[in-house]
Amino acid sequence: MNQTKLFINDGSGNYSEASGTPFEPLVRPHLVFADFDNDGDEDLIITGSGPTSMFNTKVYTNDGNGSFTEVNGLPFTDFGNAYLAVADIDKDNDSDIITGGLPSDFILATKLFINTINTLSTEVFSPFVETKLLPKPIKW
Repeated sequence: MNQTKLFINDGSGNYSEASGTPFEPLVRPHLVFADFDNDGDEDLIITGSGPTSMFNTKVYTNDGNGSFTEVNGLPFTDFGNAYLAVADIDKDNDSDIITGGLPSDFILATKLFINTINTLSTEVFSPFVETKLLPKPIKW
């Protein structure tokens, strides 16, 4: 059974499972913590294959007490087998997201999402990324 769980560190290296988290159980998830809403606590973006869909990319905001809420209506193309990276690409002091992998149209893609006015709302860059497999290994 797939599970996605959060464990809280008590500051002394002891961990306990946080109960009641809204995270969907995913296969081969990739996740990144970052402060997407600029409120001083770490939010979560997670992508992977789930029980209801092969393609899931979701953001959860943290209320500062370790309670997370899923953010709906974000412009992500759902990816499966994807990877995420977070950085302040446009140098405006908020966390932007780049994701790449296999979206639901099954055409490999890499997309950059710029965080504007503390919400991830504008997709500004969407190049097509092609990977070509050689018929046999190259000998050097």
